[in-house]
Formats: sequence, structure tokens, C-alpha cells
Amino acid sequence: MLRSDWWEQIVYSAAMNCLCAKYGEDTLRHAMQMVASGNLSKRQAMLQFGILLSTVAKRLKNAEARPDNLGRFKRVFNDEFEKELVNYTTEMQNRFMA
Repeated sequence: MLRSDWWEQIVYSAAMNCLCAKYGEDTLRHAMQMVASGNLSKRQAMLQFGILLSTVAKRLKNAEARPDNLGRFKRVFNDEFEKELVNYTTEMQNRFMA
């Protein structure tokens, strides 16, 4: 095995074994409940569920703002108008593209 092949294998293995996004929303929600109830510490949740410590801390800090959180983006339409817009675009899609 050449040195470059060996090195590429190590880099690939490290990338595949990282903690990045190997969990779903349900797993994250379960980990948050465990930490909030005091059954696990943030560090224990990180090790058990594979979620980064900073993610657990950030989600716990902003737990009440999570459902409408769009990151740096802000909502433009209210719920009623958004539903109207979805219904209209769905109707137009069915009418012309079906």
C-alpha cells in the first residue's frame, strides 16, 4: 500500500466517524428531554447520542424559540397567508401540471 493510499484511508475513516449529523430530530429531542429532566448531563448526552456538546447547549438555551427558528432568516408571511399561498400554488400545480 502506498503512503498516499494509506493517508487517504485514514482521512476517510476519520471523516466517516465524526459526530456530524448522524442523528435525527427525534434523537435530538430525546436527548434534550433527558438533559432537561436531569437524567443526563450535557456531556453524557453527547457521548450517548453522538450529538455535539455545543448543539445540546444551544438547543437547551433556545428551547422555546426552536419551532419557528429559521436561523438568520425571518418569517415574512403570517400563518393564515402562508396557508392561502400553499393552497393556491397547489391548486395551480394540479391545474396546469397534473
